[in-house]
Amino acid sequence: LKSRDIRQVSITNFAECYAPKKAAIIKNTMEKSGFSISLKAVNHHIEILNEPLENRMHTMELRRLDKCQTHGFTFHEDEPKKIDAVYEYLRKCRKEQGLELSITKEKLHEYQQLFPQNYILFSVRQDDEILAATLAVKVHRKVLYSFLPGSLRKFRNFSPTVLLNDGLYRYCQQNQMELLDLGTSTEKSGLDQKSLIAFKQRMGGQKSYKYFFEKEL
Repeated sequence: LKSRDIRQVSITNFAECYAPKKAAIIKNTMEKSGFSISLKAVNHHIEILNEPLENRMHTMELRRLDKCQTHGFTFHEDEPKKIDAVYEYLRKCRKEQGLELSITKEKLHEYQQLFPQNYILFSVRQDDEILAATLAVKVHRKVLYSFLPGSLRKFRNFSPTVLLNDGLYRYCQQNQMELLDLGTSTEKSGLDQKSLIAFKQRMGGQKSYKYFFEKEL
């Protein structure tokens, strides 16, 4: 790396919940090898059990789930050809927050073509209108990662993301998966997104950490 004039190495490890013992070994080894922890991000996951997710949801989210269902909102696994529509919706969601998506449309198309069974689109809709959506990744045959979830602010009173997460949980049950990864809730600056953390906990999410390592060469 030095011969190629590379001065810094950054490595993102998987969340601890995937394999706690291996994650601990990796963290210890990285630190002994001169890497520092640049970010310790809060991550949440939901263990897939033989019971409805409602059994672990806070009453606030149960009410929101019921409201979505009462208004006829429905959960869908979208066809791959809808990737552009879902991407544009998620781009608008990030733009509302003053953010950009962490993946370009071109790169997403590339990944979808290379790994068609691993990149899956999900949405919550009323008729054909998208109310919430996510790009999910099958990290492992037992793990589904909700990589890019989003919902526009105008639907905030309904919280369609609750129905989205409930649908993802049921998808995991149907496909004999063991873990639904809801992702991190920590900014690159190191600040925790407290409202997002609280929401994931009310959904039944359990906390672990995802470590980002850096080393100067």
